[in-house]
Amino acid sequence: MAPLACLTLLNLRNNKIGDAGVESLAKACAGGAMARLEILDLSRNQIGDAGLEALAKACAGGAMANLTLLNLNSNQIGYAGVSSLAQACAGGALAKLKQLFLGGNQIGDAGVKSLAEACVSGALAQLEKLDLYRNQIGDAGVTALAKACAKGALAQLEMLWLDNNIIGEVGVKALAQACASGALAKLEALNLSGNSISDRVKGTMRTAMSKRSGTVYF
Repeated sequence: MAPLACLTLLNLRNNKIGDAGVESLAKACAGGAMARLEILDLSRNQIGDAGLEALAKACAGGAMANLTLLNLNSNQIGYAGVSSLAQACAGGALAKLKQLFLGGNQIGDAGVKSLAEACVSGALAQLEKLDLYRNQIGDAGVTALAKACAKGALAQLEMLWLDNNIIGEVGVKALAQACASGALAKLEALNLSGNSISDRVKGTMRTAMSKRSGTVYF
């Protein structure tokens, strides 16, 4: 891996590398390879919980400390995988991360709650973009995220994608209340399209977002 010592971008998108491939990558990085890596795209690779757990373990040990973008969209990641990533971040891993893409997986409410808990502890403090589209997330997950943001989590976030989940009015109201109270002050774009939300609650969310000149998509 010595020839890759100066590598800052690694795009492995749509290569079917699976868990075994990510585990090999994580092992190499844990051994000191690609220490300067800033952008890692592993989207569309049939990666499951085992693969992300291996990656999170490597990050927890100090690997990929310079990463600013991690793309894990359109894989097969569930609660166990994202929970391991959240725990690693809560321990100080990926402190420079600005963009995290987890869309098109199956993390559900439990996965979002684990991320929210980590963020309350100070994890992902530099994050500007968070993509959680199509993840079977409902009101419980969004409410947990809103409560975390109300406590100061994700203060640098500019873009939040929650489209095509199973979020209802309870979750959106919680998010609107958090925004209205001053949370997510830098949020510029919020995507809630593809969820079941009444016009009345959409209006409440738009009002909350308008206080920071942000745009909400339904």
